[in-house]
Amino acid sequence: MFGNVPRGNVSVEGWTPRPRLRVSASASTRLSLAFCCGRFWDPIGADVPIDEYESYVPAIWKLLDGHAGVEAVSRALAQIADERIGLDRGTSRSAAERLTQWWYWRFDFPAEFEANS
Repeated sequence: MFGNVPRGNVSVEGWTPRPRLRVSASASTRLSLAFCCGRFWDPIGADVPIDEYESYVPAIWKLLDGHAGVEAVSRALAQIADERIGLDRGTSRSAAERLTQWWYWRFDFPAEFEANS
C-alpha cells in the first residue's frame, strides 16, 4: 500500500483523492489521453488514426480531473459511443477502469508521492 491506494493491478474505484489543483491539459497530455482512448476504448474497433478520439478528450478529461469514478466515466464513454459514434463494442467499462488508473499514475500518484516525501 502507498497512501490509501493499493499497489498492483487493482481498481482505483474505492480510492478517495486528496484535494488538489486541477490539472491543465497540455497538448502532450491531451494526445496521451486520446491515445489511451484509442488503445483501451476504441468503440470503432478498427485501425484508426491516433487522433481519432481527440474531440472527446475535453469531456473525458473533465470527468477524470474531477475524480468522477469508474462508473461515471464508463457511462460517459458508452453514451459517446452510442450517440456520437454510433458504434459500441462494449469496451466502455474496461476502458473507464484503465483510464482512471492512467489518470492516477500520471497525475495523482506523483503529487501524493511528492507530498509524502
